[in-house]
Amino acid sequence: MAIASFVYGTLMDPTVWRRVTNGAARKVTPAVIRGYRRYQVKHGYYPGILRTFDDNDLVHGLLVMFDAQGTVDALDRFETEMYMRVPVQAETGTVPTALPTSLLAAIKPECAPTHSTPAFHAAEVYVWVDGEHLLDMTGADWSYDEFCASQRREFDAEMAQK
Repeated sequence: MAIASFVYGTLMDPTVWRRVTNGAARKVTPAVIRGYRRYQVKHGYYPGILRTFDDNDLVHGLLVMFDAQGTVDALDRFETEMYMRVPVQAETGTVPTALPTSLLAAIKPECAPTHSTPAFHAAEVYVWVDGEHLLDMTGADWSYDEFCASQRREFDAEMAQK
């Protein structure tokens, strides 16, 4: 049985995903979830999302399908107690251009949409639970491109220590 996870931050990066999960992705598709907003974590290289209950609020990311419960366990260890895994409906088929072109180029073989109408998929997402005071709620949204350009080296060094 396939397991689905919606990722919206550093786990969108194929190298990070492979490092955390030992390459467990079976299918990767651009997606959104509604009713959430993404924020940069203060003093971190990664984002957190909070539930807003407003369907106009979108978080763009990737729907990743995989087969092993061990992958969920690896994701839980990576996300730590700062996040809680919750069920969501991920929407595909309407959002590929909303993701950075550098990311789409990295996952291109797996992500070409096959339909132009929305499809909804049961998935799980990690929601920030470590306190709103640790999120930059006044600044710009977390940026994948900025992570790759200016934060990736520090993030990789931190990951190597774990």
